[in-house]
Amino acid sequence: FSGEEKNIDVGAEKNAMVGQEGLSEKSYISMLSLLYLIGGTIFGGSFLFSFFTLNTGMSVVESLIFLYYDFLGGSNTLCGLTVVVTVLFEIPIFHLAPVILQKFNPAHMQIIASIAFVVRVIGYSLIPSNRMYLALFLEPLHGVTYAFATISSVEFVTLLIPEGYESSGQGLLQLFKGLGYFIGLCFGGWAEETLGPRRMYQTLAGFTSLGVVVLVTAMQNKKRAISQVAFATPSLDTGESKCLLNRNTPMA
Repeated sequence: FSGEEKNIDVGAEKNAMVGQEGLSEKSYISMLSLLYLIGGTIFGGSFLFSFFTLNTGMSVVESLIFLYYDFLGGSNTLCGLTVVVTVLFEIPIFHLAPVILQKFNPAHMQIIASIAFVVRVIGYSLIPSNRMYLALFLEPLHGVTYAFATISSVEFVTLLIPEGYESSGQGLLQLFKGLGYFIGLCFGGWAEETLGPRRMYQTLAGFTSLGVVVLVTAMQNKKRAISQVAFATPSLDTGESKCLLNRNTPMA
């Protein structure tokens, strides 16, 4: 009887292990499907590429900017004021997010965020030594970049991911953000030491601009494709079409 019980226990353990393996495999396939929904098209992949390039640059600014301020001869007080200015501009933009989404679609917001970043870091590279206070005039652009990029990316994924999978979709988005931060910091540390901080920020501006060019090109191609569709269909095309429209624009 004890041997029979032992066989039953072993069989139960094997069934449990098989069930867990099957569940893991199912979850893995599900995540791949979600990833395809987000970035499996030219437009979706272009949005993610622009999102990646922007976060590559933002990681350097957020982590290494105080080293640059020290390079410019800035004081600790001025460094603290720059943080205050960025937050003061972020809060109202997040508060007005529903209104902004009525005016701009996710793709346009991503482009605006990237352009604001490019202008900001180019401005950094042009600040003369011992004139660090000039950076205060550029810091409001960080609020625009951070708020618009966050709002646009969340809205982009929400429009493409099926109901009930929103958290998984946002998790995949954070994967691209984390990858951008990792590569950005690796590059930033090397570039600041090798190229100098001014050239580093100019290079990041060029890389982020590349993301804008790719996204704008994909948007134009997508709009031409949408204009050729005689009626809306319940497919991936519909979700991506919404990413090119603001919330007040009716679907065809």
